[in-house]
Amino acid sequence: VALGVPTLVTPYPLGCFFTDKGGALLAESDAEGLAKGLVTLRGGDVAGVGRTGAQVVRDELGWDTVARLWLDQAGGLL
Repeated sequence: VALGVPTLVTPYPLGCFFTDKGGALLAESDAEGLAKGLVTLRGGDVAGVGRTGAQVVRDELGWDTVARLWLDQAGGLL
């Protein structure tokens, strides 16, 4: 995702996080769902999904952002 490669994910928290933001393609986590997802990756115009995923990583998962969120959460425990 971070490299801008269109990514196929399954419905687990990180996959849903990227899918909700338009940064990945969601597939069901069974053989049929994965096969359909791979067909979508090969046949569709998915370059924009890859670019969006990379932007999401830069904006929301960089060290500064993650550290700030962690400190906010830890501060709430004190």
